[in-house]
Amino acid sequence: MAGGDPILSESELLTLDEALDVRRASASLAWQLVTGDQGSIRSERAHLVLERDLPGLLSRERTRAHAVALAAELWEYLFVHSGGQALTTQAASWVGRSGLSRAEALRLANRMAWVSRGAIDHLTPRDPDSAPGSPADLFVIALTLERLRFLFQFAQLATVVDGMAEDRRSEPFVQAMRAFALLGGRHPLHRDSGLAIVQRVWDSASDRRERLAIQDVCLHALWVAEHLPEQGRVLLDYCRRAEQEALESGDERAGPVVLFRKAYALRELADYDSALIAIDTALGDLRGDNEFVRTFSEQCIRERQLIIVGRDLTRLTTDLEETSGQISAAEHRIEAVVERNSIRSVEVLGLFSAAVAFAVGTSSIGANAASPLAGLLIAVALGACLLGFSWMILFVAGPRVREPAGSRGSGSRVGSALGWSALACSVVAILMAAIAVMVVYFS
Repeated sequence: MAGGDPILSESELLTLDEALDVRRASASLAWQLVTGDQGSIRSERAHLVLERDLPGLLSRERTRAHAVALAAELWEYLFVHSGGQALTTQAASWVGRSGLSRAEALRLANRMAWVSRGAIDHLTPRDPDSAPGSPADLFVIALTLERLRFLFQFAQLATVVDGMAEDRRSEPFVQAMRAFALLGGRHPLHRDSGLAIVQRVWDSASDRRERLAIQDVCLHALWVAEHLPEQGRVLLDYCRRAEQEALESGDERAGPVVLFRKAYALRELADYDSALIAIDTALGDLRGDNEFVRTFSEQCIRERQLIIVGRDLTRLTTDLEETSGQISAAEHRIEAVVERNSIRSVEVLGLFSAAVAFAVGTSSIGANAASPLAGLLIAVALGACLLGFSWMILFVAGPRVREPAGSRGSGSRVGSALGWSALACSVVAILMAAIAVMVVYFS
C-alpha cells in the first residue's frame, strides 16, 4: 500500500474510551473512515487503514483492544460490499501479519462468517508461511466452518471436518464444530458421540477468549439437538457453567447468546418466568446496530413470544383440568341424586304394594278362616312374610354407596349388615308362615 499521512490517528482511536458502547462507537468510526461524500463505500480507504495504520496500533497494549474492534468493523464492511474468495485470502494474510491471537482470529472469523454466510467456499489452501494451528490458519478454517454452522448445513459440515488433515481436525474448535454436526444431524447413533465431544472440549482451551468461542459452538450444538433426551436440563447445566465462569472472570454476567440459549432451556423445562427474565436480559444487553444485532434481536423476540405462548398454554391446560374435575364431580352428584330418587320411588311402591296386599289378604283370610285364632295366626304369618319382603326391597333397591379414595369401607360394612338383617327377617317370616299353616292344617 502507498505511504502518506495516516488516515487514523491514535488519538482518534482512543476516543472509543469515552464511549459507553465501544462496539457501536467503533462501527461509527469505521463508517466515517470508509464512506465517501455520497455515502458510498471506499474499499481502498478501508484497506489503507487495515494495512498501514492498524498494525502499529495493534502492537501497543494501550490501543490494541480498540484496534481489534475497529478492524472487525472494517473487515465486515469489506465482506458485505465485496466478499469473494480473494477477500478471504487477503483477510487470512492480514491476520497472519497483524499479530492477532488465536482467540481474536476466531472472533473475527465469526463476524465475517455471519455477514457472508451465503458464500460457501471450499477451504482455502493453507498459507505456506503459516504453521498449523496459527491464527491465520485457524481463521481460514473457522470462516468456512462458521458459514456452514450459520446455515445449519450439518451433513456438509461433517463432511468438511472429516476431510481435514489430522492436525486441523484435532483442533478443539473444529471438534466442537463436529459435535454441532453430529447433534444437529439427528442420527441416534451420533447423539452420544456429540455429547462426549462437548464434554471433552468445553474447558480444553487455556485462553478464556478462545474457550468462549468453543463454548459458543457447544451451546449451539446442544440448542439444535431437540431430539436429545432431557435437552432442556443438559443445555441449562452448560449455560450455568458458562455463567459461573463469566462471574469468576469478573464479568457482570454471561453474554446475550448464552442468555438466549438459557431462555430456551428454561422454556423446555416449563420454567417460563425464569425464561422471560433471561431473554429480557439478553435483549437489554444487545448493543449496536449492525446486521448481527438486528438478526439476533429478532431471534430473541421470537423466543420471547414462544415463552409467553408456552406459559399461556400451560395455564389454560391447568384451568381446563380443574374445570373438568369440577364438571366430573358435579356429574357424580347429579347421578347420586337421580339414583336416590329412583330408589325412593321403588321403596315407596314396594312398601305400598306390601301394605295393600297385607290388608286385602288379611281381610280375605280372616273372613274364610275356620276360627278367629286360625285367622289371626295366618294374618301374623302373612304380615311377617310381607315384612321380610319389605326388608328385601330396601336392601336390593337400596343405594350403592361409592367409597371415596382412601376410605376404610365403612359404607360397605353397613350395607352388608342391612342385607343380612333383611335376609334373617325373610327367613323368620317364612318359618312363621310355615308354622301358622301347620297349626291351621292340624287344628
